[in-house]
Amino acid sequence: MNIYERILKLLASVLKMTMDGGALDREKIVVALQFIVDKTVSFVIRIPVNRNRTPEETLSATGCKLLVDDSVVKWMPKGLDHGEKEADVIFFNPGYFLKTYEDWEKEYGMRGLIPSYPYELAAVNELDPAFGHRYRTITAWRDAGGKMCFLAFVCREGQRRLHVGHEILSTSSDWLYAGRRLKKPQF
Repeated sequence: MNIYERILKLLASVLKMTMDGGALDREKIVVALQFIVDKTVSFVIRIPVNRNRTPEETLSATGCKLLVDDSVVKWMPKGLDHGEKEADVIFFNPGYFLKTYEDWEKEYGMRGLIPSYPYELAAVNELDPAFGHRYRTITAWRDAGGKMCFLAFVCREGQRRLHVGHEILSTSSDWLYAGRRLKKPQF
């Protein structure tokens, strides 16, 4: 099911739930539509990405407290296969915790996305340090052994923190997942 089918399904559920004696309850509709918007809307940030740095330099440039597993950091993909100096990072909120990489692939696939490269998410937080205060963000990849790895930005007690590891952080429904388009649109 793609994102548009999901929105239509949610809208049908909203209409069914809001019917009250043959009349629509305006307040219920507003609350339900806000829920749909919160769970389906995404936004894009275009940023320059320095892919010539080492993974350690990329993480340090964010200015965050680093909580990293060095064995995972060494497998951070730069995204050089695209040769891009800029990237569009697409943030979305699926509305629930994505537990496995298969969950990630399914949710991203519905949007025509794949997880953003760690270098790209780090570049967003380097360019705009306040972004990490406003939003908790995450991306993932697989290491050479096929094990899921993640990079996440959080702010706790006023301190921006950057986590890199194998054990996925337990995210809540307010996290933003970072992605990139599977293919560039052809015009």
